[in-house]
Amino acid sequence: MASYRIRPIATCGGSRDSSQWTYCLNVGIKCDQACYAWYIEGSRPNVLVDTGARASQFAGKPFITTDLISVEDGLGNLGLAPEDIEIVILTHLHFDHIALGQLYKKA
Repeated sequence: MASYRIRPIATCGGSRDSSQWTYCLNVGIKCDQACYAWYIEGSRPNVLVDTGARASQFAGKPFITTDLISVEDGLGNLGLAPEDIEIVILTHLHFDHIALGQLYKKA
């Protein structure tokens, strides 16, 4: 049986009001949040879940977002580049999950 490992790549993030995630509970309490791409190590072909995002793509939004690591560098740390990704699985079509889809030319 194949062995798999999920490798998170936190591309950007910021602090948000917790009530955004808890249906208006915990108003005023801040929590950290990040945008991720998830590489499935051990898979063939190379699979990425969600695409990551860049802080600049959130310009003008009602919250401050900063870059943590570029998806290129995150994949590079795993010995990969965006052009090595053959399948991208999108969990859903929210912007922070699809923002860098154009990078994966072979997917």
